Amino acid sequence: MIKVKYSDDTIKEYETFEQISDGEIVISIDCSNNELTQLPENMNFPNLQELNCSKNQLTQLPENMNFLNLQILHCVNNDFSQQIERIIYKIQYETQKGYLNLTGLNDYNNTQNIHNVDI
Repeated sequence: MIKVKYSDDTIKEYETFEQISDGEIVISIDCSNNELTQLPENMNFPNLQELNCSKNQLTQLPENMNFLNLQILHCVNNDFSQQIERIIYKIQYETQKGYLNLTGLNDYNNTQNIHNVDI
């Protein structure tokens, strides 16, 4: 189940990303615990402030994902080991704010002792 919060504080639940309305302003998406192996490549929510994709089987985030307004990214218990530097770099340079929760990342030399990164 994917929980979506809109700018008017409405919260709706969806089975798939395709069901999320393009006409409304999405500010938060929680797709944790869904055994996802990937997020949609066309995932474009320019007003997104928080994304929780924890506890899935993700190895990467979409290349075209818009991080401009992202403030909080929860991505624990996935396998981002090859991409974590790119994710940090992208968030750091697209927005000067944010909080990247890396707790639970395993098998990555440069982040073994990092739990939270404030950007």
